[in-house]
Amino acid sequence: MRTRNSGETVAALGDDLRQMVQKAYCNLDSLAQEVLALNQLYKSIPIEMKCRCVDRECKTVADAVDIIERYEALLGESSQKKTSVRSVSYENYSENKLEMVFGKEVTLPLQAVIPTPCRETDIQEVNEYVEILQKRFQSAHEEARKSLKKSNSYQKRHYDLRAKKRSLHDGQAVWVYEPTRKVGVCHKLTSKWKGPYIVTKKIDDVNYIVKKYPKKPGKVFHIDRLIEYKGNNIPKWFKVTADSSK
Repeated sequence: MRTRNSGETVAALGDDLRQMVQKAYCNLDSLAQEVLALNQLYKSIPIEMKCRCVDRECKTVADAVDIIERYEALLGESSQKKTSVRSVSYENYSENKLEMVFGKEVTLPLQAVIPTPCRETDIQEVNEYVEILQKRFQSAHEEARKSLKKSNSYQKRHYDLRAKKRSLHDGQAVWVYEPTRKVGVCHKLTSKWKGPYIVTKKIDDVNYIVKKYPKKPGKVFHIDRLIEYKGNNIPKWFKVTADSSK
């Protein structure tokens, strides 16, 4: 007895799948035609001949017609969306994401069931294929860099609309936004602001080095994560170092 190999098994499964889909579509079409015919028959009945029983049954038919019309509308929208997804030119990614990673279109499981015809341009030498793949990667990465620059400028422009200029000086006490999680401690009930810290150095307009203890190295934080501390519990080590420097 001859056994089927994997290719024959996949082909047989593909044939069964196609037959099931065709049968489902035929059943759906016949059901829709019957419902629409019943709806036309209901509309042709004179008003004086309609009874409660007929109205009740035909109301069910009208609901079925409404459902079928909605289903057909959804099918039309889904097909339009599928075709538009492949044809639209994205602002951030002009290349397909799969081409960005693999340099080509990915072979899907559906192509094992319904194979695509082989073109003469697909048959290439190894060296030629490597050169073409390298060029695809280079062009895709160049487009990605351009889109990243556009998105960075776009985000900066919208960030600057609400940003307010602030500055901190050396020796100023601040709160630091540091939402760290600890095992066994409820994250929602803990404070996200730690401190007070002391500003020890200003790197640029938005980055500062802050320190909580004198013997520990300082940490760099953005000014958006720093808020001025207005309490009286300023670290004593900073007072001692400030007095000694004077």
